[in-house]
Amino acid sequence: RRAQPSIPLPIPGGAETQAKPGAGNSDHDDQIESSSDSSSARAEDVLALAHEVATLAGIDPARSAWSARDVQGWLAAGATAELVRATVADVMTRAKGPPAGLRYFTGAIQRAIEVARASAPTPKPVTPQGRWAAAFADHCDRGGDPLRFPKFEAWQAAA
Repeated sequence: RRAQPSIPLPIPGGAETQAKPGAGNSDHDDQIESSSDSSSARAEDVLALAHEVATLAGIDPARSAWSARDVQGWLAAGATAELVRATVADVMTRAKGPPAGLRYFTGAIQRAIEVARASAPTPKPVTPQGRWAAAFADHCDRGGDPLRFPKFEAWQAAA
């Protein structure tokens, strides 16, 4: 038999019930997860971008629920601030009204990240092994037999 879970309630006047500075009565979640390598400037950038995106989307940041965690997740997944702004603006051109929250844009931003990664130029290999691997991949991409491509040592001697 499972027991009913208990919920610890804050004690009036305790540390947990004290209001955060600037928290007000807004419904938005401006708490973002911090990691050891992120600085307060990074957190402020995420919050500023979240506020900007909410405004772009027609969400009144003072009256509506929105979360900076969504924006933090987009940036962690590889989105840039410019990509987020452009994607939100593009989605809003087709929207019939403001969305309920920023999570509405997650799918479109994930697709934009994939497109950006696919169109990003591949870095040129700088080591001899990297050049051999690139030549091997090019040989195979053109329909060449992988078994007929020279081994690294023979390829390097010929180059």
